[in-house]
Amino acid sequence: MSTILFSVVLVASLQLAPDVKGLFETGAYQQVVDEVTRSATDDPVQIYLAALSLQKLNRPDAATERLEALIDRGENDPWHFIGQSAVRLSENQLDQAQAAAVAAVERAGDLCQAHYQHGLVLATKNDFVGAAAAFDRAATADARWAYAHYWAGLSYYRANRVDRMAQSFERFLKLAPRAPERGQVESIMRTIRGRRLWSASRLPGCWREDELGERPSKHQARTYCQFRTLPSVSHRIVVASRLDRVASVFASVSQSTYSRC
Repeated sequence: MSTILFSVVLVASLQLAPDVKGLFETGAYQQVVDEVTRSATDDPVQIYLAALSLQKLNRPDAATERLEALIDRGENDPWHFIGQSAVRLSENQLDQAQAAAVAAVERAGDLCQAHYQHGLVLATKNDFVGAAAAFDRAATADARWAYAHYWAGLSYYRANRVDRMAQSFERFLKLAPRAPERGQVESIMRTIRGRRLWSASRLPGCWREDELGERPSKHQARTYCQFRTLPSVSHRIVVASRLDRVASVFASVSQSTYSRC
């Protein structure tokens, strides 16, 4: 009887425990810190989220204290290097931060947060192509780590790859619909959409898909127009035959792929 009662209490406590990752994704940073402090957890993911939350709250010393708990795990643990990288990044010691992040990735190539931390360093160094690749690897390791998609989207945006940006941002908004960055993401998407529609309207002619692997469905006639929205990047827009909907596809393409309408 006592065993059953203990099991019921344990299950109830687990159900009532706040979702630290979910709190972080809604911008409830102080609640993240409070919960990690209350639980006295040694879960490195939760400690890392508490440190990131403290950075968001502009409390760098408290964030460093949390990260030191990860560093204390020792060099056999990839979290040692993740914590070290995060501290060095906060101190703007970018080369040391990158070296530590690379060490974490080398020790745990399947750990989402190792790639994520590496991406944060590369983004700070303005290596947006490298950062986007790192965030994509983080998302592959844990597809539900919403901010891997967010930072991948921003990195692709800065790298003028709005096709990949849109995919990453859409995944982010699905995973974290209440994120404080939602307005920023939607604003970027609206801006890009407006640029490409304006560009398409100025074209003297269109291009139809010729030998791309993806074909229009038999229920929708689509016209592909090649245009430019950003310097040195070609994109295409898909205009649906139905007037109530415009579907957009961004992709870098060469003019040789298309034949004139």
